[in-house]
Amino acid sequence: MDVLRVFLLALSVTAPRPGLLELVVPSAFPENITHGSDGNMHAEPGLSREEPFRLVNNNSTCKGTVEVHYHGMWVPACGDSWSMKTSHAVCRQLNCGVAKWESAPAEKEPLYTFQSCPAINISCGELGSQEEHCLVQLSVSRTCCSGKLAHITCTGHRAVRLADGGSRCEGRVEVSEADVWGTVCDDAWDMVDADVVCKQLNCGWSIQAPGNSSFQKGTGPIHLDEVHCVGNESSLWDCLAERSHDCGHKEDAGVVCSEHQQWRLSGGKDHCAGQVEVYYKGSWNTVCDGTWYLEEQSVLCQSLGCGSPAKQLHFNHTLQGKMNYQCLGHEASLAQCIWHYNKMTVCHQSRAAGVICNGNTALT
Repeated sequence: MDVLRVFLLALSVTAPRPGLLELVVPSAFPENITHGSDGNMHAEPGLSREEPFRLVNNNSTCKGTVEVHYHGMWVPACGDSWSMKTSHAVCRQLNCGVAKWESAPAEKEPLYTFQSCPAINISCGELGSQEEHCLVQLSVSRTCCSGKLAHITCTGHRAVRLADGGSRCEGRVEVSEADVWGTVCDDAWDMVDADVVCKQLNCGWSIQAPGNSSFQKGTGPIHLDEVHCVGNESSLWDCLAERSHDCGHKEDAGVVCSEHQQWRLSGGKDHCAGQVEVYYKGSWNTVCDGTWYLEEQSVLCQSLGCGSPAKQLHFNHTLQGKMNYQCLGHEASLAQCIWHYNKMTVCHQSRAAGVICNGNTALT
C-alpha cells in the first residue's frame, strides 16, 4: 500500500498563533472535479492569499456548507466525523466568532459530482492544553460520504438578501446581523455598492442601484448607512459603512442585478397578449419559438396573472437578444425553467414567440 506523501501548508512564516490552523494535506487527490450545474470549478488563489476554508450555498460568509481549498479547487468537506470543535475552529479561522449548535445539517445539500467519489474528512484536536491551537487533517477516501456534507453556522453569521422585487436578484437590500433582519440606508448608495451585493448573491452585476424605497419600505432596524464599497469585497458586510444613521425606511436602498428576469407581452390589446419579451442583463429581449409550446405559454400566462394560453403567436426577432425556455408547465415563472440566452443552436431559424392568454380583454 502506497504511503501518501504529506506536506505542511503553514498559514504564516512564523509559529502558529492562537486561533490559526495548520493543515496537513495529502498530495494524492484527483484533479477532475465538477461542481453543480456550473461545470468545472474555477481556480482560486492559493492559501497564501485565501482562507483554507469557506462556507457556501448561503447568502452569508459565516454560514453554509464547508469547502476546503485544495490544489486550486474548492472541495466539499464530509460531515461523517464532523464535530463542534472542528466547527468552532473553522468559524474562528473565518473571523466569524464561534459555531452555533445545530441539531441537523442543511436540509438541502448542493449537487456535487466526483469522478472517483472522494471525500475530504476534517477532524480537529487540541495541540497542547489550549483549545484554540487546532490541527486540521485532511484525508482522502475513495468512497463517497455516507452521510451529509459538513454544514455550520457561526455566531458572526451576517446575511444579505433582496426583498419585494420580481426575483431573488432584484429588490430592497436587507441585511441580517445576529438573526435580526434590517435594511440599508441609501445615503451614498451607488452602483459599486450594488455590484458587491449582486456578486455576493450570485446574481451577476448591478444594472441599477435605486434608493428612496423603490421596492417598498422595509421594517426592522437600519443596520448600515453611508456604505462605501471598493468593489472587490466578497460581502456587503466587508464594505466601509456607518453603523449609526439618521435615516428612515423611506430611504431604503435597492438593487437590480443582471441576472434578474421579468417578462411582458407587447403589441397586444392589453398586457395579456402580444410578443413575449424578457428583461435580462439590462435590456429587453425576444423569446425563441423553437420550444414555445403549451407548457411554456402556461407558465408565462399564469405568472402574469392572465389565466391560461388561448392562442400562440409568432413575430420577427427585433430586439437585442434571444432567450429560449423549456418548461414542464408547473413552474412559478419562466426563470425556473431550463433557459438559454443567445444560444444559436436552440434559436436557429426560430421566430419570436407570442401568446394570447385567456385573460385578454379581447376574449371577454
